[in-house]
Amino acid sequence: MAGAPRGAFLPLLASVALAALVGDLRPASAQSDTVEWEGVERVIAFADVHGADAELRTLLRESGVVNAADHWAAGNAHVVSLGDLLDRGSGSRQVLDLLMRLQEEALTAGGRLHVLLGNHEAMNLLGDLRYVDAQEYAGYADFESAAEREAARLAPIDGCTTPCPSFDERFPPGYFGHRAAFAPDGLYGRWLLGLPVAIRIDDTLFMHGGLGPVLSGVSLTELNRRYRISLSEAIEHPDTAEDDPLLSPDGPNWYRGTALCHEATESDVLVPLLRQFGAQRLVIGHTPTRDARAVTRFEGRVVKLDTGMNPVYRGRSTALILSGQTVRVLYAGEGDGAAPQPEGLFVAPQELDDASVMETLRDGEIEASGPRDRDEIAVAVRRGDRRIPAVFRTGSADGLRREVAAFRLDRLLGLGIVPATVERQFQGRAGVLQARPMRSTTESERQQQPLTGALCDLEPQFQLLYALDTLTGNGQRTPDSILYDADVGLLFATSFGRAFGTDRDLPRYLRAQPPRPGAELRRRLMALDEPGLTAALGELLEARERKAILARRDSLSSLPVAPGGAAP
Repeated sequence: MAGAPRGAFLPLLASVALAALVGDLRPASAQSDTVEWEGVERVIAFADVHGADAELRTLLRESGVVNAADHWAAGNAHVVSLGDLLDRGSGSRQVLDLLMRLQEEALTAGGRLHVLLGNHEAMNLLGDLRYVDAQEYAGYADFESAAEREAARLAPIDGCTTPCPSFDERFPPGYFGHRAAFAPDGLYGRWLLGLPVAIRIDDTLFMHGGLGPVLSGVSLTELNRRYRISLSEAIEHPDTAEDDPLLSPDGPNWYRGTALCHEATESDVLVPLLRQFGAQRLVIGHTPTRDARAVTRFEGRVVKLDTGMNPVYRGRSTALILSGQTVRVLYAGEGDGAAPQPEGLFVAPQELDDASVMETLRDGEIEASGPRDRDEIAVAVRRGDRRIPAVFRTGSADGLRREVAAFRLDRLLGLGIVPATVERQFQGRAGVLQARPMRSTTESERQQQPLTGALCDLEPQFQLLYALDTLTGNGQRTPDSILYDADVGLLFATSFGRAFGTDRDLPRYLRAQPPRPGAELRRRLMALDEPGLTAALGELLEARERKAILARRDSLSSLPVAPGGAAP
């Protein structure tokens, strides 16, 4: 059931002065203003419980955090919850009660339980109840009296007539108790408002969402102080939330660039911020991993730990265990595991890893699925239970080899903006198969109807496009040859059939406003060399064409650095 609009509960909140909101809002014995810790022998972290009380308890027992009676058993270890304890599951209150108790027990034993705020905690505090499980409200019935509930039924509320005919559906038993418990002076609201949004333990930073540009220039202590003030002010004055960068999609509890956007550009955001906060590694939740296994990105600098603990995600309960230089994961019911593995490349469609898409394109059965242009047919490629949208493109032998060469060069650089491309035969003709998103739109269409729900900024993606067009000498770029995944807003480059000439200048369309590659992209460009190009493209491009790539690489690398793009 979707929650009531934010304004429905505001009259029920206690009036709390701002000084109290940002002051001593926590049981001092269980929580601490300290957000940086050194010399910790063992750290155990978990992410995104979402009301999965039974699953969390099993994970904590198997990882040695609690004993069979669910009491602290981890000694002086530090345990970190990455946030999102609430919503989507009916056991949220039990989870809160468990962790509040364990905080006290950990402190007594010389350890620590750090509970970080997630976006769903902030949503509950702000009255955004869209994801509260319908059965969850009943767990808070003891916070509301029958008299209070009847008074609310007879009062005008949220635009409903008096008495409200749909009252019990819109405000199920326990709803008002839930709101009272999460008020700033309520049992859980008071505790949550004292929690940090990010902490560092030795060289590892822990937070819920990710490191976005809005966090630049602040210390970890200042970030937590500012976030607490922002959240508290938004509770008292809800209209301020939309204008506060820390509470926006770019804030520390919502940002998904670290988890999803191109590493070749996102590194320029991540690496300076890790340095700013004195960390070498970042552990995050918020964005579920695609295979319900913990994975790393950015050459191990980021660990994604949300593996879908709540059964609604059909995932698993996972703990990350850090001990000295050892990093390993434990999956409940499976025992200790190895270190988390690097996340594979996901391009188009986003639902499948790149290796699986390539396998399907090479070996799958091709069937026409849409309109046919002069040189291109919309098709679907099936292999087992996989079905991948694609196009089959015909043309000259030179044009087809250049399409494949552009794909291989993209993968050699690790850009991930050219969809998987393979040579195939279809309907008696030679051509190339190129994968497509499940739903796509072109740049021409985007100019008429802007994308909604884009997860990654477009400008960094265009810089990857410009760099690839420069390397390939592709001067034939048109709006219809730029595609987007209509669901997530990721950009794809197609149409390289006339690329890979020997001209060493920038493509004509980029000369008026040249690209500005960032530090990570420059690093990857300078790693290109003749042996590597020969190994990847030798049977597709002649020596003079490969030499021209390196010459254009040098021209690209000599261009001015983008603002904030100094070498990491």
